[in-house]
Amino acid sequence: MEKPVFKKNIHLSREEKVFVANMIEQGGTFNEVSRWHEQRFGKPMAKSKFYRFHKDRANILAEVETKKPGSSNAYK
Repeated sequence: MEKPVFKKNIHLSREEKVFVANMIEQGGTFNEVSRWHEQRFGKPMAKSKFYRFHKDRANILAEVETKKPGSSNAYK
């Protein structure tokens, strides 16, 4: 089994941001979200990152509902 790759700065993809926002919206605590983050990236989530997602979760979820998938990145 390979060791997880430790990155200094971890950037979540759009789907991961939506997943974390849904977890927090459904009542996920810092420990639950941090446990998922540790399984995914190999290091726990910082509290500042969690509280930023906690504050911005409504905007993240509203953006997903109004945006059509793939329309902004479509080749023209």
